[in-house]
Amino acid sequence: RAGGAGCGFFSIPPEKTVSVPYTSVCLEHGKAEPAPRMEYRMVPTEEMVKDPALQELLLLVATGRVNQQAGQAAAWHLADKMSWQELAAKSVKHLGGAAPTPYFNQAELQYASQLVSIAHARARNREESTETASTTKSRTETGRSFEK
Repeated sequence: RAGGAGCGFFSIPPEKTVSVPYTSVCLEHGKAEPAPRMEYRMVPTEEMVKDPALQELLLLVATGRVNQQAGQAAAWHLADKMSWQELAAKSVKHLGGAAPTPYFNQAELQYASQLVSIAHARARNREESTETASTTKSRTETGRSFEK
């Protein structure tokens, strides 16, 4: 959590390792699960994700206050264009002949749908405020160009 004297920043001494808890979702359905031996590269979200609604969803998920499964369903819906029916049909297969269980329950899918709506609204608001700022700047610059 941000706050305190460090304002959310901290220092890692050279040659030291720290664990930083975070909440994330998979953006590529069907890709292999991450493993500790895999090499990762940190990149800005905007470099990997062009969809403004998905960017907003990732901001919501990153707070850690979103149900992980609902966040995952919403992410696959936006990133992989999976329908709610496809997500509802996903199941987890078990060893030993046990019946498969649903990957997402109904409440998680309903929450995911709400998250997608919120993400779209936030993306629209961000776009509108960017356009408003751009229009205001243009008017100001135009106004200045006529001053003598």
